[in-house]
Amino acid sequence: MSNVKKLNKGYEASFSKGSGCNRVRINRRFKTKTEALAFIAEQTLKHNSNGKLFRRRLLISAYLKYWLKFEKNNISEETLHTYKTTINHVQLVLPRIKMYEINRRIIQSAITLLSQRYAHETVRKDVSHLKVMFRAAVRMGDIHKNPMEDITVPTDRFRQKSIDEKVMPESDFKKIKNYLLNYDYHEKDCNRLVVLLIIFTGIRVGEALGLSVENVDFKNNSILINQSWKTITKTVGETKTPNSVRKLPVQSKVLQKMKNWRYLGHTTPDGSNGKLFFQTFDGRFLQPASINACYQGLQKKLKIVGNYSIHTVRHTIASLLLEKGADIVQVSRLLGHSSPKITATYYLGLTPDKGLNKRRTMLDMLE
Repeated sequence: MSNVKKLNKGYEASFSKGSGCNRVRINRRFKTKTEALAFIAEQTLKHNSNGKLFRRRLLISAYLKYWLKFEKNNISEETLHTYKTTINHVQLVLPRIKMYEINRRIIQSAITLLSQRYAHETVRKDVSHLKVMFRAAVRMGDIHKNPMEDITVPTDRFRQKSIDEKVMPESDFKKIKNYLLNYDYHEKDCNRLVVLLIIFTGIRVGEALGLSVENVDFKNNSILINQSWKTITKTVGETKTPNSVRKLPVQSKVLQKMKNWRYLGHTTPDGSNGKLFFQTFDGRFLQPASINACYQGLQKKLKIVGNYSIHTVRHTIASLLLEKGADIVQVSRLLGHSSPKITATYYLGLTPDKGLNKRRTMLDMLE
């Protein structure tokens, strides 16, 4: 019988299978319970009665399914959904390749094909999932070397968004902010109100939709982000990272708009028709797609050139703050990133309408 036991420091995983002289016993210590459970799952897979020969002859997609059966208890429901997407992608580009046939050249060709069909971030997740699976396969002795080492995700220049598509010009951004701040909100303007909060705080869409009534502090003009709406499961869950739990200041005028809107539903701002602040008055939950559609509808209404998604609000806010000299650590905390490195990697950039002037200034230094 296998089990995981909590120690004073860390956890001990005990794997046991068989009986008598054929009995296998393995004990290992780990820092976290997740690592200990993953070890038990791997050993269960390794010592399965079907044996190594059976697993080596599985198709890549079949092996991934087989491995997930033992790992699913250690993976969140949202992540499990992305693994299932990876299985579909593997079936598409590696339909007949078996585990014993795989090598780096075959994998790189498959990843290149995927990058021509799907967004860069989608393929990056596929690569991440396959790395984990093949790493486990090496540990179990099913393959000798991880074929995912040094695999790169090619950038399709026709699919890759330019800085002009990720960051809205400051003048247009201010136009939307002013419009939303002076708009007279009605009962059916819930989506627009969510956009108002996002554009003034930079929070994620899921964080806005998961905002509970009790986490809106009208007295101190702030909100507490400690949960997020999960689109796949259609439930409220944990934030994206532990650092995403944060308290943020909100302009009093924005909160007043939110308070007035709740009064329209015949409920006090600190009372609740439901757990979530932005639930509609008839009890329906909002969806990220409707928030994005609302934001893009505003752009058309205000005759803003481009087609910016609601997530680009975070890119725009980060770029504007960094350009104006804000500390990158504080910007990272504002956005709820796991580390400033994420902020630097994905958000550090120049706004489109100022970048040309800065480059011109640099070149003028050579004169």
